[in-house]
This record gives sequence, structure tokens and C-alpha cells, in this order.
Amino acid sequence: MGDQPIQQSLADKISLFVDDSLSKEDKMQFISEMQNDPAISDMVAQEKYFKNFIKNKVPRRKVSPNLIEGIMRNIDSTS
Repeated sequence: MGDQPIQQSLADKISLFVDDSLSKEDKMQFISEMQNDPAISDMVAQEKYFKNFIKNKVPRRKVSPNLIEGIMRNIDSTS
């Protein structure tokens, strides 16, 4: 139970790394961590696979132009 915040922090780092959102320094440190711990490297590979699967295999629904126009009007009217 005490490891949950640590695991969440690791999950955040993995997600940021895969999204290329870490600073250069943090990225280099994380790469070093991956080299020292094959389990982290495996988790990164799994996250990359999952994100790629979602991006390429899950079909996106088409949105009607009327819906887009209505949303844009609502945004404009509240600004």
C-alpha cells in the first residue's frame, strides 16, 4: 500500500516520457533509470504499444459539421 504514490509517480514519468513531455534533464535521468531497471523499460514498451494501438486501431467517430458549428458558436458567445 505504501508503494502506491511511488507507482503513480513512475506511471506519470512513463506517460510523460512516451509523450516526449519531459525536460531534457528529466528525460536523460529517466533513460538512465530504464537502463538500470529492465522492468521500467518493459513498462515503457507496454505504454508505447498501448498508445499506438489506441491511435491506429480504435476507429474515431465522425462528428457532424452542425455539431462542430454549434460548439464553436457556444464558445464564441461565452468569450
